Amino acid sequence: QGNFSSPDFPNGYSAHKHCIWRISVTPGEKIILNFTSLDVYRSRLCWYDYVEVRDGFWKKAPLRGRFCGNKLPDSILSTDSRLWIEFRSSSNWVGKGFFAVYEAICGGDMKKDNGHIQSPNYPDDYRPNKLCTWKITVSEGYHVGLTFLSFEIERHDNCAYDYLEIRDGSSESDPV
Repeated sequence: QGNFSSPDFPNGYSAHKHCIWRISVTPGEKIILNFTSLDVYRSRLCWYDYVEVRDGFWKKAPLRGRFCGNKLPDSILSTDSRLWIEFRSSSNWVGKGFFAVYEAICGGDMKKDNGHIQSPNYPDDYRPNKLCTWKITVSEGYHVGLTFLSFEIERHDNCAYDYLEIRDGSSESDPV
């Protein structure tokens, strides 16, 4: 997890600023990005001053949003393990700027009849202190079947630290 902001936030950014942030987390994880403050000169289509978020590592990655004004955007969830954020100011009109926080997350909801899941950073070692939960939902009348193509976790007595737990249901009280 981490945070970043426009130059000199909250004291106001100056004209003709250009900043780029590239966020990269462990492969297999996604990034959730939240703007907690936004005060960027508002113009039609955010033409002059803006914060732009792209779903990838480069300028040409798919656009997730271009923001200006003071309305906080909804949370942005990356589709992969990288985000590109660009801030540009061109006008002499300035605002306080922006402040954003991000966090790496793993797991998620799978609503399809086939697919695969893997631990973050697979096939390399997974990182410590991660809790990843996947909820797998298939079409009515079908059942979930799991096949492990590879399985290696750190060994401890009674699986005290690292473990994989599979439940028949979506809550912690459902049977293992």
